Amino acid sequence: MRTNKTESEWQDELTPEQYHVLREKGTEPAFTGEYDSVFDEGTSSMHIAAGQAFMMRLMAQWY
Repeated sequence: MRTNKTESEWQDELTPEQYHVLREKGTEPAFTGEYDSVFDEGTSSMHIAAGQAFMMRLMAQWY
């Protein structure tokens, strides 16, 4: 499913950090992120995707 939004609309919808990562392909260097050493159980979410059902199918392929 493709979303046709302008960059201005994305900037209005996303936080500055989300915009940088999702639209400008920004990321931190490997193994330096805030959550690198966190192993608590939880639910991963993707802001721009088909939702939790998509993630569950994807994760099932990994494990």
